[in-house]
Amino acid sequence: RWANHILVLDKGQLVASGSHEELLRTSMHYRRIFARYDMALPPLENLAQAV
Repeated sequence: RWANHILVLDKGQLVASGSHEELLRTSMHYRRIFARYDMALPPLENLAQAV
């Protein structure tokens, strides 16, 4: 599910690369993308109830 190596592009240009953990520490672009993704997901409790 998680990639071993992630490439972060901004307007078609490579701006960062690395593991999820590395990018959270070093890339503002990645942190912004991940924060939006994380906010879009329903809480785990809701997922468990849906199953």
